[in-house]
Amino acid sequence: MSQPPPSASEQGLVERWAALGGESERRQFVEQHPEILDPRQVERLCDEVGRQKWIDLPTAERLARAAVGLADRLEGDVTLARAERALANTLHKKGDHRGAMRAYESALARFELAGCDLEAAVTRSSSLSNLVYLGEYERADRWVSRARETFAEAGDHLRLARLDLNYANVLYRQDRWREALELYHRAWRSLERLGGPEDLAICLSNLAVCQISLANFTEALDVYRRAREHCQTHGLRLLLHEIDYNIAYLHYLRGEHLRAIRLYQSARVRFEELGDDQHTALCDLDQAEIFLELNLVEEAAQLASAAHRRFEKLGMGYEAAKAQCYQAIASGRRGQAFAALDLLARARRIFEREQNLVWPALIDLYRALIYYGEGRLYEATSLALAARRHFDRHGLATKLAMCEILLARLELQLDRPDGARVTALGAIEKLRPLRIATLLYQAYFVLGQAEEAAGRFHRAGRAYAASRSWLERSWSGLETNELKIAFLEDHLVVYESLVWLGLERPELGWTAPRILGWMERAKSRGLADLIAFRAHALPPRRSPQGDLVEEIRELREELGWYYRQLDQQQLDRPWLAEGPPAEGGRGGPENARPERPSGTARRREERLRRTLEAVRRGDRELGSLQDGAPVEIEEILGALPEDALLVEYYVARNGLYAAVATGERVEIRALTPLSRVREAYRQLQLELGRVRPAVRGVRRGGGEQTARQPLRRLYDELVRPLEPLLDRRHLIVVPHGFLHHLPFPALEDGGQALVDRHVISCAPSASVFHLCSVKPTAPGDRLLVVGAETASSPEVSGLAALPNCELLAAEALAAEGLDAAALGERLDGYRFVHLASRVGYRPDNPMFSSLELGSRRLSLFELYDLRLSAEVVSITGCGSDLAAVPGGDELVGLVRGLLYAGARSVLAGLWDSPGESSSRLLELFYRRLAGGGDAARALRHAMREVRDSFPDPADWAPFALIGGAGYIKTPAAAP
Repeated sequence: MSQPPPSASEQGLVERWAALGGESERRQFVEQHPEILDPRQVERLCDEVGRQKWIDLPTAERLARAAVGLADRLEGDVTLARAERALANTLHKKGDHRGAMRAYESALARFELAGCDLEAAVTRSSSLSNLVYLGEYERADRWVSRARETFAEAGDHLRLARLDLNYANVLYRQDRWREALELYHRAWRSLERLGGPEDLAICLSNLAVCQISLANFTEALDVYRRAREHCQTHGLRLLLHEIDYNIAYLHYLRGEHLRAIRLYQSARVRFEELGDDQHTALCDLDQAEIFLELNLVEEAAQLASAAHRRFEKLGMGYEAAKAQCYQAIASGRRGQAFAALDLLARARRIFEREQNLVWPALIDLYRALIYYGEGRLYEATSLALAARRHFDRHGLATKLAMCEILLARLELQLDRPDGARVTALGAIEKLRPLRIATLLYQAYFVLGQAEEAAGRFHRAGRAYAASRSWLERSWSGLETNELKIAFLEDHLVVYESLVWLGLERPELGWTAPRILGWMERAKSRGLADLIAFRAHALPPRRSPQGDLVEEIRELREELGWYYRQLDQQQLDRPWLAEGPPAEGGRGGPENARPERPSGTARRREERLRRTLEAVRRGDRELGSLQDGAPVEIEEILGALPEDALLVEYYVARNGLYAAVATGERVEIRALTPLSRVREAYRQLQLELGRVRPAVRGVRRGGGEQTARQPLRRLYDELVRPLEPLLDRRHLIVVPHGFLHHLPFPALEDGGQALVDRHVISCAPSASVFHLCSVKPTAPGDRLLVVGAETASSPEVSGLAALPNCELLAAEALAAEGLDAAALGERLDGYRFVHLASRVGYRPDNPMFSSLELGSRRLSLFELYDLRLSAEVVSITGCGSDLAAVPGGDELVGLVRGLLYAGARSVLAGLWDSPGESSSRLLELFYRRLAGGGDAARALRHAMREVRDSFPDPADWAPFALIGGAGYIKTPAAAP
């Protein structure tokens, strides 16, 4: 049984010991109190160390060092050995595994010399986890056997149970999970009768970790809840926080990135307060990995750097090197090639010292990729070949294929397309039986490039089509660690190549509708990739889909765990790369993980595919966001109203194309090099930047003419070549990339603006327009304005005068602390919702931008959880930071969230505009809507009327209407 807690007097003495800082203070304390030179005092300190290491690690270490110092003066080997063992246990908990091993070995030698066999066995049992961290599995096996024999002879069932618990940890680290699970359960049955609170808590925690590795997530969470309650009941603070850390890792494995981040951040604060440097660093390391997956590069770099410093101080070489690799990846993504190479070289040296079998070769591949990006092709080739030899020698097929994909790309750069073709085919041959979609699509893409470079365009087309097929079989958000160093950072380049080849090589005979379908697939896949790690948690739009959505969530979580565990098999457990161990060695083949998805995993993939198809039949919008599958182009065009024309822009290989489509025809035109459009757009940004002081009441002259110059250039590049085809009143414009930020109604031919001839609305894609156009909306004409507390701004006060308007103070809304579902209920039931808010953009990952409602920041992912039924939701402050934003994903992500929440259309601000003109425009827009007009025509009417008083386009064209607006199936004249 565990020792009883110390008496009050004993506890006071322990507290005085704990307050002492260094060796000199402890020596002085002993000299002042010679009566404490007593072996019983050492025993009390050791007992308290056992309690404090689960509560306050720095205090435990101070007490352990005091016990060692005191025992050393007593000159009793057994007493000193017990103190050294207590110190070893503390150092192991702290992460100083080498220091702990020295203390364990010293204690063991003293016990054996004194003939204390039972104490020696306890020391061997206690040291097992530490031996595992040092990779000394054979010594661990020997020590287990000797300790078990000693405890059995003594009839010590408690220590036999603790030995089972410790040896189960050894089996777990060897990936012998089922054996470990059986041993944990056996230990639990004994410890439940004989053990103390710490024993039971440790057993429960380790049992849950083992359940995670066996993909038993529900069971793992249940065990963790029991362990947390147990730790809270018994005041085991440090173990409680370790459990929270493990729960965070569980959510990460399941793909619940945002929840994992929150838990890691909370656990890290507590570990730092308790002085647990090892777990503090582990939190930083895991979070850095998550941030890399989310492309939040700055955060990843900072956390990886902090983790490296702590691991280096703790002497944890493997973890320190891994942190440096994450720093290097972050540096590479920031364009800091030389810094990345230096970090990788240092990490490689550490992994070699650690005798890791896989990481040095993987680092060679990382370095080869960086050299490839820098144009240093021969250095890249040398490193890639070295990595390939290593992976081939150890039978690591996936990483071998990665090397061959890179080598094929290098052959292309060296103008050797036939060599690239042979190498790419070799990679495909290795990957095809493994069916790894995320690598197969890259291998087929390189093959297509090789065939194209050799002038074999029909073969190139077939290879690109195969690449697209494998890309669409890959599950967004479930990619493995291989894609941290992906060759194709932009997955959509596959579609670009198909579009370009179809348009530039007419001998292939590809039809315009087919090519337009690829444009649509690219845009749908792009949005699915943006929200991939959140897709599994998207709520269904229709309640009957709830069970299917829950099944998708579970399947995605299981597959995400599986793919991540496969990577850890070859990186964090390098011994598994050596091949099947000999009989009696580190586990048998029946305990090892399969190398790649097969059997159960493939059945889950097929089940996920079937479930997504079922969801798509009932909720096409949710299905599209889950897997990027668009509405078929024939269906979209067949449903277009007679007076509507689809104008879809697409960028491929730095050229700009436009498809103009009706229900009867599709024509695609090559327009201009993208650089010409980008230059005109930059000039427009500069002119709009000069307008912004007007928001603060300072006008500047000449704005109308200077802003109109780039608008004319943009018209010439984007619209004039299409004029013969624009024979319908309503233009549904589908931009691409930064074109989402263009004010299409204000583009002018020198005499008239586009809005003078057409009703104009926009959409992220034709599929989104089609899905939004058929949404039901709230009846009536109620307008809800969420704005400032006093409604004193011109924007809000102008709308407040409308008879159908209701005001809701943003600060009052923020103070309610509503979650997304409750917030949606507050906003639902209104036909029009106006959010007088601003948006904080994240250029590195647009999906981490946020909508500011008073003091509340509503993340874009929360927008997807809202439930609205509005015909129009307006966001007027979303253009404030766009001058610094390079692409269009940030606007698309914001708008798409509101559209998925139920809005039929979104009125989005493209830039800050003067208060008087914008407030007048909004007032006219909502009056027209309340009178029965549709949103696209209402915006056209408001723009033209405001232009009479404010002729500068910066004043009358700051908004874009995006979504399913203006979907009228019968011909209607423009007002």
